Amino acid sequence: MSVATPIKSKADWRASQWRKDDSWIYQLSKSQLAELDAALVHAKKQGLSGTAITRDDFPLPTLGTVLDELAEELVDGRGFFLIRGFPALDYSKEDASSVFWGMGTYIGSPWPQNANGDVLGDVRDTGRSIMDPTVRGYQTNIRLPFHTDGSDLVGLMCLRTSKTGGLSSIVSSVACHNELARSHPELCERHYSPFAYDWRGEEKPGSTPYYEMPTFTRHDGRLFNRYIRGFIDSAQRFEELPRHSETDIKALDALDAL
Repeated sequence: MSVATPIKSKADWRASQWRKDDSWIYQLSKSQLAELDAALVHAKKQGLSGTAITRDDFPLPTLGTVLDELAEELVDGRGFFLIRGFPALDYSKEDASSVFWGMGTYIGSPWPQNANGDVLGDVRDTGRSIMDPTVRGYQTNIRLPFHTDGSDLVGLMCLRTSKTGGLSSIVSSVACHNELARSHPELCERHYSPFAYDWRGEEKPGSTPYYEMPTFTRHDGRLFNRYIRGFIDSAQRFEELPRHSETDIKALDALDAL
């Protein structure tokens, strides 16, 4: 049986569903903001900040329960939410980062996002060029197309509004998969076989400068997705890899179009 068939999931949604339904937005109350302040004070009294903070170091008597519920929505529900109301500009960057990290300890476990082992980093223009194969897109001012990072969950906190641009958008990869499975099952099938990804200078010593991974994988009835077109395309710089076939390019283009 082909794996290129739609999968039933609450994460199969369209943007139109949420334009009239704001249940995905959670507004922090004054009492919850007070809890965050108290938790920050508690952590700082122990000499802790940022990534050194654990859940036990950041007590949230009522907000913690809410965050647990939101985490369930991430895993078994629509797959996203937005928290509003935190006055980031009223805090130093270090304190705001500590609050963000403290809240994150209720939602998931940290996972390194680069070869340096960073688990908390800045998304900002550092003046570097994306043409440098060791530079990541979030360090530049280029537009980043839709992609999925190498983790189960991703969190972002807006510390300050950009002068221009900076808009963040999301799309349901489950919906994209299901639409591709219905319209072009043969191209969807291709995404279940590996594509080569460029390590962009972050490979371990002695290993190849690229790795291989399929776009879609199923496990225990769930759909998992890993897709960064830019890293797939840049891996073609390695002569030992086969060139993308016509089917490869059609499959990549079809997913990008969705």
